[in-house]
Amino acid sequence: MNTIYRSVSGIMIAVMVLLAGIAVSGILQPSSAAAKAKPALSKKSVTMTVQTTKALKVKNAKQKVKWTTGDKKIVTFMSKKGKYSQSIILKAGKKTGTCYVKAKIGKKTLKCKVTVKAKMEPRPDPPKPPDSIVEAAARFSVNFLQDSMSLDQNRNLLISPDSIMTAMAMVENGAQGETLEQMEKAMSGQAGTAEAFNEYLQYMNDRLAGSKSILFTSANSIWVREGALQIKDGFKDTNSKYHHAQLLERAFDQQTVSEMNTWVKDNTRGMIKDIIDQLDPMDRLVLINAIAFDGEWAEPFEKDYGQVQEDQDFTDADGNKQKVTMLTQNLSNGRCYLEAAGGTGFVKPYKGGEVAFACLLPPEGKSVDDFVLDLDGQKLQEAWYSRSDEYIVDIRLPKFTYDYDMSAGPVLQGLGIERAFTDQADFSGIAEPTVETPGLHIDEVIHKTHIEVSEDGTKAAAATAVTMKANSAAPMEKETRKVYLDRPFVYALMDVETGTPLFLGVVRYATK
Repeated sequence: MNTIYRSVSGIMIAVMVLLAGIAVSGILQPSSAAAKAKPALSKKSVTMTVQTTKALKVKNAKQKVKWTTGDKKIVTFMSKKGKYSQSIILKAGKKTGTCYVKAKIGKKTLKCKVTVKAKMEPRPDPPKPPDSIVEAAARFSVNFLQDSMSLDQNRNLLISPDSIMTAMAMVENGAQGETLEQMEKAMSGQAGTAEAFNEYLQYMNDRLAGSKSILFTSANSIWVREGALQIKDGFKDTNSKYHHAQLLERAFDQQTVSEMNTWVKDNTRGMIKDIIDQLDPMDRLVLINAIAFDGEWAEPFEKDYGQVQEDQDFTDADGNKQKVTMLTQNLSNGRCYLEAAGGTGFVKPYKGGEVAFACLLPPEGKSVDDFVLDLDGQKLQEAWYSRSDEYIVDIRLPKFTYDYDMSAGPVLQGLGIERAFTDQADFSGIAEPTVETPGLHIDEVIHKTHIEVSEDGTKAAAATAVTMKANSAAPMEKETRKVYLDRPFVYALMDVETGTPLFLGVVRYATK
């Protein structure tokens, strides 16, 4: 850090010396820079929907501007304004596509790329999901966390049930026969529920994405190896309808890997940098879900009131004490107290009240791993719906941030999705079989997550990639309860309406 300060100081001294020299020599003339400003377009690219308008301008125009369009059916000009006709209104036609609008000034030609897209039809609100689907999703979430813990016992964990279920639901939309039945039973509780499960995920993700209080996005893409598969319209349309998934045909080379990783980075707001290392010659399909969450606390922790306390003790899973920054507060508004499986916890909402942070501290003498094994989906739902407003809750929450990654395939197989990972898988709903690709099976499910919990709020992201290969062949006096998260605990970011965990994690060790 001192090196950085010295470098910055050196630069500042050099700049001051340079400016002093210029001032003394009488060369510093700000007006001359303005006089030499070159013509430039206000936008280098524009995206429009059919039959809409947008303004475009040449800045610093000092002579007549001649405007031309590459395709009048895609975009034309409504009007030209200004002394040099330097300002125009673009009007998109009925034809979709891309063309260039050119502005010629003397011998110089400036270009703006214009893309015209079709208007999106308003989507009808999906029906509220039945209780049986919500309960099955909670059961899947807890079971997935339990099995993940048994495979990974030395790290902080964080999974996004929402991301995993959405990615697998997209795959499920192409499954048939026994493959479909296994996937339905594992995720939504019983056979014949694929459509209801799609509607449940759409209901939750679209509702949260429309929030004006938090940032929540869930993006989906289906990547297909060029020339290897003829994707069926039914598979494509179903995933577009419920999950707004875009279909992308690519060469499946290193450039495609780079493009996939950029897509994930963009759709997790930079919190997850990559998802795929390389693609195999037998890879035919990659389905990716990316989720990003950014929410401010409804009641932030105030430094001025001593609610942010540094150098506090946290006893980790190995019994060692670590120093952390502890966030402290008294919660008294709403149903903020939780109990489940002998553990106690609290609920702290984010702005808008659509998502809340919920946590459970195991009873004294019980490890967090054993505590999670005693939980199940029903107990989690019962704890959520029976949260109490009878107490003031004195809380301590350590600041933490970490990343987590896992291969989710073994866990999914352990939960009953077995056939989908074998050559006996039936994904004939995705594409017609060919000599080169007689069938498809799931090869790998990669899951990555990120979390940041601070005095201001929480940022979290998740990405799940499923790679598919070709087969070989009223005010009252309240009692105070204490919930001090100064040892390992379980936590979740909960969709308040459905009681579904969007993210579900375990803190075993303190982080900075």
